[in-house]
This record gives sequence, C-alpha cells and structure tokens, in this order.
Amino acid sequence: MSSKQQAIIVPTDGKLVVLKFNGNLQQGLQVMLEIGRDGARPSTELVGALPPNPELAQHLWAWQQIYRSLSSDTLSVNSRIQPQKIVYGGSVNRLNDCRRSALQLQQQMTHWLESSSFLRLDRRVREAVSKNESIRVLIRTEDPQLRRLPWHLWDFIARYSKSETGLSSTVSEQVELELQAALNCPKVKVLAILGNSLNINVQADSQFLQALPNAEVTFLVEPSRQQIDEQLWQQKWHILFFAGHSATDGDRGFIYINPHEKITLAELKYGLKRAIAQGLQIAIFNSCDGLGLAQALEALHIPQMIVMREPVPDSVAQEFLKHFLSAYSGGKSLYLSVREAKERLHSMEDRFPCASWLPTIVQNSAAMPPSYQELVNGVTQNSSQLGEDAHLNIHEIPGSTTTPRVTDAIGDRQGQLALNLQRLLHRMRPGWLAILVSLAIAIGLIGIRPLELMQSWELNVYDLMMQQRPDEGADSRLLIVEVTDADIEAQKQKGESLHRKSLSKQSLNRDVETSLSDRSLERLLSVLEQHQPRAIGLDIYRDFTVDARLPELAARLRATPELITVCKAEDFDDPNIPSINPPPEVPLNRIGFSDLKEDSDGILRRHLLGMVPLLRTPDSRCNVDRAFGVAVAARYLQQQNIKIQFTASGDLRLGDRVIKVLQSNRSAYPLLESSGSEILLNYRSTAEIATHVTLGQILNNQINPQYISGKIVLVGVTAQGGEDVWFIPTKPHVAMPGVIVQAHAISQLLSAALDGRSILTVLPLRQALGWVWTWAMVGCLLAFWQRQRRNMRRVLLHLAASMTVATISLYGLCFFSLLRGKWLPFVSPLLALILSSTVVAIYLIYRLPTRSTSSS
Repeated sequence: MSSKQQAIIVPTDGKLVVLKFNGNLQQGLQVMLEIGRDGARPSTELVGALPPNPELAQHLWAWQQIYRSLSSDTLSVNSRIQPQKIVYGGSVNRLNDCRRSALQLQQQMTHWLESSSFLRLDRRVREAVSKNESIRVLIRTEDPQLRRLPWHLWDFIARYSKSETGLSSTVSEQVELELQAALNCPKVKVLAILGNSLNINVQADSQFLQALPNAEVTFLVEPSRQQIDEQLWQQKWHILFFAGHSATDGDRGFIYINPHEKITLAELKYGLKRAIAQGLQIAIFNSCDGLGLAQALEALHIPQMIVMREPVPDSVAQEFLKHFLSAYSGGKSLYLSVREAKERLHSMEDRFPCASWLPTIVQNSAAMPPSYQELVNGVTQNSSQLGEDAHLNIHEIPGSTTTPRVTDAIGDRQGQLALNLQRLLHRMRPGWLAILVSLAIAIGLIGIRPLELMQSWELNVYDLMMQQRPDEGADSRLLIVEVTDADIEAQKQKGESLHRKSLSKQSLNRDVETSLSDRSLERLLSVLEQHQPRAIGLDIYRDFTVDARLPELAARLRATPELITVCKAEDFDDPNIPSINPPPEVPLNRIGFSDLKEDSDGILRRHLLGMVPLLRTPDSRCNVDRAFGVAVAARYLQQQNIKIQFTASGDLRLGDRVIKVLQSNRSAYPLLESSGSEILLNYRSTAEIATHVTLGQILNNQINPQYISGKIVLVGVTAQGGEDVWFIPTKPHVAMPGVIVQAHAISQLLSAALDGRSILTVLPLRQALGWVWTWAMVGCLLAFWQRQRRNMRRVLLHLAASMTVATISLYGLCFFSLLRGKWLPFVSPLLALILSSTVVAIYLIYRLPTRSTSSS
C-alpha cells in the first residue's frame, strides 16, 4: 500500500465561481469563467475579456501610496500600525485623501467590470447562482496588480451576501497527505507564533486563540528559526498562526520572528511541506503586507491562507481575528467567516479607512476549505461561546518579554501642530525650504498629470511643437497611388463592378462597395510589377473573393511576394466597430492590421505596431500580430538584410536597434490606453510625405517608371466622403486620408533603420519627476534671488522678468529635445516653476516685517 494518499474533494451544496485571467491591465485580459457545484467539475465554461485599463493601475498605485503614508512608523519594516502613529495633514486631510482615493479606485474598477466584453460573464454568473447559497469566487491570476485589486467591490459580491472572494494561483495541485496524517485527538491543533511585537499588542491575539473551543494551542513567543522548524517537523497541526511584524519586498515576504531575526517562508520550506503533508489546512498571518508570504506558501500548495493585503492597524488586526474566530468556530464556513469579520470592520473605517479591504483569502484551488467541525474531527461543540473546552500548551521562549498594552486613543493636537508649523516656517533655512517646497509641488503635479485638463494642455503644446519643426522634405522611397473620386467614377463608366459580397462575420453575405474593382486592381498590379517595386501596400479592405471571371487576379494575389494587404481586428473599446477580414487569396504572412489608436481628443499621435494575440476572438480572421506599416517596412528592408521583429516584452527590434514601446508602468505618456505595442508617431515635417499620382495616371502609363522602381508603392483611397480619415498633430484641422498616415508610419521606420532618424520617446516616470522637480527648484531660486530687495514693486517686476526668461528657456529646451527625439513635458514644469516661485514669494513677504524690525 502507498504511504501517501491524495486529499479527496467532496462536493457541497454551495457554488464555486472561478475567474481565470490571462494578461495584464496595460494590454488587456482574457477571462475564463467556470461555474459549478463547490468541489465538483464546472458545469459552465465561458470565455470573455476585459479591456486594457492602465488608469485602474494608476488609481491602485495612488491609493496604496496614500494608504501607506498614513503610517509614520519609525521601524525599518512595515508593521501593524497604531492609531497614534497616523499622520494628519493639519487635520483629517490625510484620512479624507485616502477615502477619496479609495472611492476613485472603486469607481474606476466598477466601470471596468461593466465593460461589454465582461458583462455577459457577469450576467451568466448571476443566472447560475442563487442568493440563498454559499458562493466562493476564486480570482486566479499571477499578475501582482490584479491580486492587489479590491475584488470584493465587484457589484456581484456586494449583492450576494453569501459570497466571498479568494485569490488563487493559475497552477494548482492536490495535496498529498500521509496516511498517518489524521489527528486522533478531538482538538483543533494550532501552532501560534508571536513574533517581534515592538510597538504592537499581540497579547490580544493570544487571548482570542486561547478562547477557541475544542482547541489545543501551542504558543512560540519570539522564537528562533530552529524552534519553529522543530515544531513543524515534530507535531501535526491544523492551523498555523502568526502575529507580529511582516513585510513584502518585491515578490518575497518576510516575517520578523524576534527582535533580531527576520526570515522568509522559503527558509522554512521543508518544515512547512512536512506540516502540510501531515494535515496543515490553514495559515493565518495577522500581520502587514502578507501577499508575498502567500505567494511563498502557494508554491507549497497549502490549502488555505488568510493574509492582510496592506499594512494593518493594530486594532483592526485584533478585531478581525476576534470576529473571524468567533464566526468560524461557531459553525460558519471559512469564506463566510472572513466576510462577516470584514463587514464588522466597517464600523472602524471612520478612524481606519479601508479596514475592511485588508483581510484576503488565498486558496489552493485544488483543495476545499474545511469547516471548524471538520478540523475538530467530528467533536460536537457544547457551546457557541468562545472560551469553553480550550486546552492550552504555552511555551515561553527564555528571555522573551511581554509587550505592554498601548492605547488606541488619538490626541487632538491640531492647535499645537499649527503653532509648531508656524515656528518651523519662520526658522527654516531657505535651502531646506526650497527643497521641500519644490519636491512637494513636483510630486503633486506628477500625481495630477492623468487629469483630463492637464493632459489636454500638455498635448496641445506637443502638437504646437510638432508644427514648428523645420521642413525635412518628402521621403523619396515612397510613392502614393490615390484612388480619387474621378477614378471611382471612371470605373463605374467602364461597367466595372464595385459591389461585392462580404466575408466578414458582422456583415456576412451583405453587399459592400469597394473603391477599386477587381479588373482595375489586376491592371494596376500588372503595371506595377513591370517596373519592379520593392513593396506594394494595398491599404484598401478586400473582405471578399476575387471575381470568378478573373482567375489571373486571384493567382497574382497569391503569388506576388511584394504585395502587402490589410485587415481590421476587433475593437474591444467599442464593440459596435466590426472587424474586417483580409483578402482570402493572400496568405497571412503578407497581411497587416490597419488599426490605429487616436487619443481622446481625436488626434492620432501614436503608431500601433503590434497587438496581443490573446485579445482575438476564436472567429477572428484578422489574426496577425503586426501592423500594415510594419509589414510593408519589413518587406522593403528585407533586401538590405534588416529584420523587423518583436521582443518578448513587446518592444520592436529594428535590425540591431531596439525601439522601446510605450508602457504606462515605465513612461509618463498621459493618455496610454492600448491593447498592444505602440510608439509615438514622429510625423515627417513636410508639406507632402511622398510623390502622389492617381490611379488613372498609373493605368494610362502617364508617370515616370523611376517613381516605381525599387520604391514602396502605397495604394489607398483619397476620395471625398471616405471613412478612413484621421486628424494628426502637424495638421490638426485637416482630415488626413489613412494612406497618408500609413505613409508617415512607414517612413518613420525606414528613416530610423536607414537614416538614423530619431524615434520619439517619452521620459520614464522617475525622470519626469526629476525634470519637474528641477524647474520647481528654479522657481524657488528665482524667488529667493529677490529676497535682498526691500521695494515690493521692484521685487515683483524682477521676479516676473526672471520668470519670463525661464519660461522661454523651458520652451526652448523642450523644443530642442523634441527635435532630438525626446518629448519633455512642458506644462508640468511650467506650473512647477510658477507655483514654487509663488510659494517662496509669499514666504518672503511673510518674513519681511520681521526682518525690517530686527534691522532698525
């Protein structure tokens, strides 16, 4: 007989809802939904999607920063914070800021979950479950941002009172238990580790554990690593509990087991694996920032964990533990016990914002959460009151001390703080004041850059600079063949059919009108091939088959390697915009998507290079990963042994050069909302991007063959009333045909590869902060430069003149940098310059009477 057995999952009366996410907030997510009886195979499986939402990531980050700033703990680690450690910005401003940030995060997340591509999953869940049954909702993802989102704010969770969320890895494994793992003692075996408790009160945790019914609790107070390891190896446990200081650094979690020692759970790996194999079911870390700890335990496939997602106030940790243990030992399921305990924390949120957000279940999806009675091994509780039948086995570590109780009261010191602030400002050295003021202003301006007004100002200045660049001349490597109104009319007069049956899913078998008939296309390709262009880009949709009477055109489309055609992918931001199939005769390796992404003000400033394949639906025929412009440029550069390909991170490799794409987590671009790889489109500064000829001129052999030989020939529609038009920063009031925009995009890639022309880049967030801070410091220095003057009018005049010179200098630097390929923010540093000089000027005016008195 085998010495090990697998844990058996028994179906229950509740439901299990699993949402498995593939992707991230920057590029979008594919969502797999599974619904079924808890413990049984799913009876419903659906696939949906969530669109990219980098703003949600920004709101999450902003809330975390504000929430974590509430703690002024002087320890070098995150800790359970005391109420008196909360810093108030003169009053309760910091608490209100936290509440406002939490509300903004909730609103952004709610709007995201109401996306049409996710709503059908939401509706299916509500149809499949009842409000009267227990519902476990597992969020399965490896993405750290998704794991830190407050999923309990999903409207479904709020409306279904018997539901609760848990996090789970995308990889799960059933726990193998040793045959001897069953505990014959009718008690819940708890190993409680009370770690470093400096400035926190873990004695309350101890009292709640001691009051557990039918429990045998072993306490290790500030133990060594060896003592913990021995207990994990030598005894069998149901519950592992830790209270004390903990922290997460990157993806690693630490616990501070005594005043001199911190360890990762990886250092207890083998002891924990032994404990899990012998029946350890639940790990509770009633300490700060526990998601890193959970990640380490997930790798060991522990069945259940309860952690705090962020730093947790001492009183909140105690209240949660009290209510959770009461509900769990009283007969409620683990998930509903956590939900009840979280709801009880709402009453504390006037003092501790977002307290109910903190407790988090992390679940091995292959395991079932046990009830307390199952842990007791069938022993019936005689009383629902905590404290009965508790059996204690307390081990005190020699030399340990008991942490004194600290009060939760927060003294009202607003008057004293205001007085101290007034004295500090009066005595502060000018240099320190300049540093503090400029840094505060810089951080504040970087924080509000995502606001619509700031975005609009910054982009308007960017457009102005793009229009003021010197002329670069046309790109001689390109020829644009325009299909004009006259060309369309000429085709109709010749009896050439422009109406065909569409093959696209949204318009299947419907009549569609094209701008270029099959016969004219056949003649065009025949003329072009005679003069041997390097690449032919057909920027006209052909989601229909070639006329059966023109087999030579079908053969030409299949066999012309220079020909690149287009299709259109799905638009998840607007499901009403249909996808368009590629020409059925052209192989996929000669097709590029034509999708472009304009900013919210309707201006096209970015070049979408590639898109994430996971965002395609199974029915998509436009299943290509590169843009039309990239495909055409790649064909042209192929003859010069320059390859274009994407790196694993989505950046574009152009020969030996790697072009970094825009990403919200490493750039300061204000309007980044995309489902793929993008760069700024560095439009060529010229009246005309390339030589233009009409379709009629080509068909009638009225052009110089040198315009075609060895060139890129782009064919597109410029007729009036066409839908493929865009507004660009260099000509923001002129509707530009799509083929012209594609010409700029192709020219940008060719010029970067062959001419060394710059690809426009933006500052990373840290450098953007440094840039804004520099100009805030300049403003401070300009104001301090006037401090020796006694005449207020002269002070203001000189300051205004200095600010004018500084503003002109700032604009000049930004414009020169743009010419060199780096877009520097202008509005944010300008505001920093003005605000910092104004603050310092007010400070000097405030000090001026005192200086006059002392010198008299």
